[in-house]
Amino acid sequence: MKLHLSSVLLAAAATVVAQDTFSNPVLWQDLADLEVIRVNDTYYYTASTMHYSPGAPVLKSYNLVDWEFVGNSVPELIFGDEYYLNGTSRAYVGGIWASSLQYRASNGVFYWYGCIQSGEMKTWIFTASDPAGPWTAQPPIDECFYDLGILVDDDDTMYVAYGRYNISVAQLSPDGLKPVRNEVHFTFS
Repeated sequence: MKLHLSSVLLAAAATVVAQDTFSNPVLWQDLADLEVIRVNDTYYYTASTMHYSPGAPVLKSYNLVDWEFVGNSVPELIFGDEYYLNGTSRAYVGGIWASSLQYRASNGVFYWYGCIQSGEMKTWIFTASDPAGPWTAQPPIDECFYDLGILVDDDDTMYVAYGRYNISVAQLSPDGLKPVRNEVHFTFS
C-alpha cells in the first residue's frame, strides 16, 4: 500500500512540475536591454528599440512567461531630424537603448527615462498613467543618465543611478522630472 501511495504522489508531483515548465526563449522578439518591473500582480517589460519608431515597447505578464504587448512608451522618436532619416543626417546607431521604466504609486504614474543623442546627449522622459498610453513627452534633462535605473524610495523620493565609468546617483525633483542633487559614488580607473 505504501509503495502504491508513494507512486501516486510521485506521479502527481511530476504532473505539477510539468505544468510549470516552459521553453526558452520566452519571447521570440529582438527586445534587448530589458528591464522588468512589478506593479501589484503585474510585471511590465520594456526594452531597447534603437532607431525604430515607435520605440520602447511595453509588455505585461502575470507569470513572467506569457507576455502581451500593451503599447510603446515612446510613440514617436521626437529626438531630432536625424531620427527621420531625411537627407544626410541619420541615427542608425542611436535611439533608444538601456532605458528605464518605473511606476510611482503615490501619483499612479509610469515614468520612462532614456539617454538619447539629440545633438547632445540628453535624458528624455515620457510619462503615462496607463502603460498602454497615451505617453506624454516631458522636457528632457540636459544630461545623459547613461544605462540608468530608477528607484522610488519608501519616502517617495525618486533617484536615478547611472554611469559608464563613473557610477553616479542623482536625486530627482518631487515631480521626477529633473535632478536636484547629483553625486559620484564609484569611479572606475
